[in-house]
Amino acid sequence: MEIGADTYCVNGKWPSMILHGLEAKDAAYFSAVTPRKEMPEQLLPIMDAFSPYLKETGCCSQWSMETRVKDDASFFIDATMRGGLPSTASFLKAKNTPEVIFYGAHGELCEIDYGFKFSAECMVKISGQQGAWDTVDLPKEVKENLMLADYCEVKGQVWFPADEEGSISEIGWLRATGDTPTEAAERMNFLADQLPDGADANVEALADIIREIESEGEQGIKFTEQPMPEPEVVLAES
Repeated sequence: MEIGADTYCVNGKWPSMILHGLEAKDAAYFSAVTPRKEMPEQLLPIMDAFSPYLKETGCCSQWSMETRVKDDASFFIDATMRGGLPSTASFLKAKNTPEVIFYGAHGELCEIDYGFKFSAECMVKISGQQGAWDTVDLPKEVKENLMLADYCEVKGQVWFPADEEGSISEIGWLRATGDTPTEAAERMNFLADQLPDGADANVEALADIIREIESEGEQGIKFTEQPMPEPEVVLAES
């Protein structure tokens, strides 16, 4: 299994709260806002090892990393010096993201106030006509929580350029947050149900992550003390 940390670093210093997340590649993400000292032991030594170099280079950047865990061994496989995809939608939901970025750019660590304890993200795809521009009508609540990419907006209507390679396009990450895992999962289910015809969020991949979190716990990797929802919570039809 793979576990990850999504955070930021300022001159070798890390914030006290970090997103501990599991990802289904290009499909879904579930994270818990976790005190740095309580992050999985497979992640902290790697971050600590990088700190002197990041301080030496004056690095002020977001940081996303993954570690592959197999039995008693762990293998560092990825360090991304930018906002992770997924995870950036969750980072942008924090109460003081602008302050974190502003002070970080000036070399000062600003502690982040997420304002939630758990987040979920699902990739959204739309089906359209090959070679034609696509559009989709998004309810206000969905639009506020859908981090769109590669699009333009004309008089409030979103448009996506023609895709010559196929008729199904990835348009962005749908975000849901909550103070419990169940609340975040139920919120994702609600938002996914509000998507218009032709647009779909990959809630199936999110259900798989919930199952993997249970497996992670059985192997001694703590995700949260709070009970996880049943995978069917994100799959239920309204």
